[in-house]
Amino acid sequence: MNYFSSIFSELASSRRNQSSDRGLSEAPATTSSSCTADKRAVLPPSARPVFHLSPTLPWYSKVREIYKESCFIWQFDDYGPPIRLAYPATVLKHSIFTKANLTILFDGSKRINQHPSCKAHSTYLDCIQESATHVLLILCGLNFGTMGHQILIFNFIDAGLVDKKLPFTVEDLQRVGLTFYASQVFIAEQSMLNPKYLSEGAFITVADQEYIPVVGARDASYGVPFKSGFRDSSGESLRRFGIKLRQPPSEAFRHQLKELSTILRDHRHLASIHSTFCQLGDITIIFNSAEAICNLSYILRDGKNVAFPAWNPLGLARRTAITTKWFQCLANTVFDMHGHGFYHPCFTPRSVLITRSFDVLVIGFGLTTERAEVGRYTPPEQYIAGPTSSTSPQADIYSLGLIFMEILALRWYGVHFRRKWEKWVKNKQRLQNPHWKRSRSAYFYGKNPEWLVEYIDECFIQNTQAPPETGNKTPDTLDIIAGLVKRMVTVELGDRPEAGEVKVEMDRIQGSI
Repeated sequence: MNYFSSIFSELASSRRNQSSDRGLSEAPATTSSSCTADKRAVLPPSARPVFHLSPTLPWYSKVREIYKESCFIWQFDDYGPPIRLAYPATVLKHSIFTKANLTILFDGSKRINQHPSCKAHSTYLDCIQESATHVLLILCGLNFGTMGHQILIFNFIDAGLVDKKLPFTVEDLQRVGLTFYASQVFIAEQSMLNPKYLSEGAFITVADQEYIPVVGARDASYGVPFKSGFRDSSGESLRRFGIKLRQPPSEAFRHQLKELSTILRDHRHLASIHSTFCQLGDITIIFNSAEAICNLSYILRDGKNVAFPAWNPLGLARRTAITTKWFQCLANTVFDMHGHGFYHPCFTPRSVLITRSFDVLVIGFGLTTERAEVGRYTPPEQYIAGPTSSTSPQADIYSLGLIFMEILALRWYGVHFRRKWEKWVKNKQRLQNPHWKRSRSAYFYGKNPEWLVEYIDECFIQNTQAPPETGNKTPDTLDIIAGLVKRMVTVELGDRPEAGEVKVEMDRIQGSI
């Protein structure tokens, strides 16, 4: 195990013992008799870097350590690897590029103690310390091979490209010897020196040469909730859920978001908005969901998932009470939002967050009038209208019916219901076409609407006995809920019940238990 593997291992180990609301990990400092580093200034725990520089290490390793250990380390997930988040200002202020470290770093170069062409009365060593530590830090991150780019710091100083001139252009960087590809990476890295932090209620625009320290947003799918981690303006590390939208930040949208924020803040089963930022034409909304420990998809897919161990020990009676309550809470939430004229762009189990007390929080209502990309819970009419179809109350009812069906199936068949549906579809397809080849989209509910209704009949209405291997008992309200679900997922929009009817039925069921 190399040095960094041991550091990351200790990071992950320490994170499991910390509170789940703390995302920023402090890696332990390393002491060594061979360490040739000046004594560091005392920094707050959240900004204190690990520093270890040994003259016995290969040249390339020294550069990587300087680069990596000068960054915040975000332990986003207890079971995942640490993630570099941003350059902390405190580390840059108390520069780790001391004379001793620079002497080791440029041990193979005779230029470090020579006079630069642009400043006759100082050495390159003095110039780096006085005005080019930020530039050198970025160059230390551009090592794509054994020959590091940090040696180009001498060219930067000669060309007058120092810290106060940041940010640089591609033309500036190519003029001092960087390739086009390395220049692109440099430009991306230099933005981390200019971070913008989120604060409660903020709506900010992040320019090309600015950095927003939010983990998870870059690779998120449009309209689909994702798990995020970030540091706010106070420096606190937070874990939240967010949604990314392909939408420009117009004044009309900001006004709608302000109106929506008021509604969300006063609703028990809707997560309120923490902050919003716009970057590269996309809008990302972060929700106040600190109490959420997972989304509903985790429980439906695998009740024993390590990400949600609290669900597994619950007894059958407790699970039945919880899931019955979920029916009522979700029905009431959809009814309330439809009453305000807000609909959901992608209503799926991932939009339903589960709290520590097994309550539900829904995110995503009213954010956009455009439906998200097609998926397992997409209504059949969207396959006709295309991916840019508008949100509608009928689409929400269809998606809510599918969520109800999967919750019901969890109580009835357990976590293997999805595989049962896929096997059923595969058998149907091969009866029609023996050469049929499966695909991921072939099992989407909306692509097989008639079969779905037939499947609900067979699995929930005609079948009155739970599978023996599940050990479940027949839910008292099974036939009522299954009959309602069958109407909710019908192909004809006019035949689907309205949110008010679904709410009344679920309130009646909850009241009869």
